[in-house]
Amino acid sequence: MKLPSIAPWDHWNRKLLLTAAGCAVAIVVFCCLLIVALSGRTDNDVLNAATAETAETAETASPENAALTRASDLAVETAAAGTVLGKTEDAGRTYVDETLFIGDSNTARYMMYADETGQAFTSLNNNIGVVSMGAGAITTLKCEKFKGSSAMYTVPDAVAMLKPKRIIICYGTNNLGGSSTDATSFISTYLQGLQAIQTSWPYCDIIVSAIPPLDKQRENTNLTMTQVDAYNAALVTMCEENGFKFLNSAEVLRDSTTGWAKTDYTLSDGVHLSKAAVTAYFDYVRTHAYVTEDRRPQPLGTIPTPRRCARQSDHPGSHRRAGRQSAAGIRGHQRRLPVRVHQPAGQEGRHRQRRDRRAQGGICLCRMDIQHRGQLQQRHHPVYHACGRQRRRRGADRPFPGGRP
Repeated sequence: MKLPSIAPWDHWNRKLLLTAAGCAVAIVVFCCLLIVALSGRTDNDVLNAATAETAETAETASPENAALTRASDLAVETAAAGTVLGKTEDAGRTYVDETLFIGDSNTARYMMYADETGQAFTSLNNNIGVVSMGAGAITTLKCEKFKGSSAMYTVPDAVAMLKPKRIIICYGTNNLGGSSTDATSFISTYLQGLQAIQTSWPYCDIIVSAIPPLDKQRENTNLTMTQVDAYNAALVTMCEENGFKFLNSAEVLRDSTTGWAKTDYTLSDGVHLSKAAVTAYFDYVRTHAYVTEDRRPQPLGTIPTPRRCARQSDHPGSHRRAGRQSAAGIRGHQRRLPVRVHQPAGQEGRHRQRRDRRAQGGICLCRMDIQHRGQLQQRHHPVYHACGRQRRRRGADRPFPGGRP
């Protein structure tokens, strides 16, 4: 019996079907093997397989940079209306002159730099800036002295005597140390100081200025922007809960991309503000003004003239935890040189000694950074010394020797 023949194309269809089935089986087996292989790889193997670009990004990124600005920015955004000062018209120089600025060595530097008119940003009459002072020393450190009296006064007592219309207060740099975000103790001591000021002189507006940002290349790496950001966020909450105003000045001093201080906005130590930063700060103060009705009792009566020598704060809260040992004014400044000198307006880094110690407008040598002090020592004399010892005068032709007088 003869079998029917199969069409040629049927034969090729069978081959194609068999080939497709074989490929499908091979693909399934390959996928299974791939899954088994990947499941057995370690995390290190996965990281090693990253691309060069991803590896570079991972190397430069850090947890601190990732969440650098979010805490304080979020606090500012969610604060009750009116707590954070918004942008206003330029309030002018008058607004600055009728404001008392209180703080640490960065505040003291406001007297060292001049604005576009050649006038120093602040004077002795509206500046209480003390080297190495932290928030915990507001009620305890006697740092202010007035003409006609040998007595020293704490910040709350001095505010009551100066009778300002408003104060802008900035502490916190000397309370930093490490990366802890727990600001409970800092806020507690700061609030006690503000309440003491409010009790001693209830007629002024209290504006709390943000802690200024640090430079990424700071000398003391124990100071972190993580902590600065957390403390600023806590300050916003403190102001909201207690009726104070918050000046978010950090936003003009901080690089929005990196979260650190803008380039050239700090000195070489990465902590103290430069002239460019102070200029930007006062522009911000004037364009984020808080102008209210004058609530001070009239007439104000006699307001004493400040006559003080900056001193280092020996309070435990003055940056002691950071372990900083420098002569630049943030923690550990050991030289007490209450020598008044005069800095001609607009001539940063140049000084002319004040021959008459009773004259106005001077600043304290111990508030200068080491660079400015060195320039003074090399170039200017005679210099008067009055550190509880007998005053003496150096000859005009004798250079000022290095070291402590």
